[in-house]
Amino acid sequence: MKIRFGIHLGLDASIEDSIQHVQRLERMGLDSVWFADHLLVLNRRGRCLDPWPLIAALAPQTSKITFGSMVTDPFRRHPTVLAQTLATIDWVTGGRLKLGIGAGEAMNVVPFNIPWDHRARRLIETVKVLRLLWKGEAVDFDGEFCKLDSAFIQALPFKKEGIPIYIAANSPFTRKLAGKLGDGWIAEMMSPELYRKDVKEVGLAADEAGRSIEDIDVVCHTFCAVSEDREQARAYANEMARMQFTWWPRQLEKYGYKISERCDWNHIVVNERSYEESKELSSEVPEKIADQITISGNTDDCISKIEEYVDSGVTHFALNIQGCVDETSRALEEKIIPYFNETA
Repeated sequence: MKIRFGIHLGLDASIEDSIQHVQRLERMGLDSVWFADHLLVLNRRGRCLDPWPLIAALAPQTSKITFGSMVTDPFRRHPTVLAQTLATIDWVTGGRLKLGIGAGEAMNVVPFNIPWDHRARRLIETVKVLRLLWKGEAVDFDGEFCKLDSAFIQALPFKKEGIPIYIAANSPFTRKLAGKLGDGWIAEMMSPELYRKDVKEVGLAADEAGRSIEDIDVVCHTFCAVSEDREQARAYANEMARMQFTWWPRQLEKYGYKISERCDWNHIVVNERSYEESKELSSEVPEKIADQITISGNTDDCISKIEEYVDSGVTHFALNIQGCVDETSRALEEKIIPYFNETA
């Protein structure tokens, strides 16, 4: 079984730098590039581009690497508009597009008064409508949030089977959705032990839907830093991992710890202090928990950790590189990716 490696990139670089970056990633042997799909980032002074036009600009500069969102929500775009947009970009990429979709965050909808009630039900409907419209036939759909009357679109995906849909899921209910509906399952803040447990839930839901866990690309989104200075690499990766737990504090409870929910992305909106508050709160997240969910240290450390994840059922890594970027990139290209290609 081939283990795939991807990189999660930011949305703040110039187009020239982004082109050079994805071209280098393709030369390195990376399989995928992922972008967040946000209206806002936590830092009030940050920059947040729309990932879809960006992907359309970057893809023609490459030939093999795939592009995806990590992740889109079902609230900000009507499913029919999303279906047309993605099908168009899929043609631009030559069939190399993936849709990551989840239940959304408050910062992207609340300030703009975009409805986001019944989040899971809206997610399910969006996935169903996308797949119906991508068949190219006129369809009727009497949904709770979307209704179609002999509706069709005239932009279909590059491949007949459509665009792969990856469902972001960190709760029991959404993991069932991933098993029943997803071509892939994206999770984060997960230790290998937690993957081993939760992948069984996804697999059971897949079985109930007449599918198999083998049909689902299991994606681990995590922070990564590789350096001969193991402690420095660990510090880089863990700093962001600890902040991430402040955004999803219920995930931290799975490891036996509880912190304030004031930075929870289910509630928080971006303001002048939002980033600083998250950073301050992150000091309450134990370092040993961050260690469990990151890939950091020297090359051998990282290979060993990746092997733990693979043994737990992970098939695809979406790495968010923190610090020591050049050293991490060299390690991936020269040692880590070749190692897993040889053992496939």
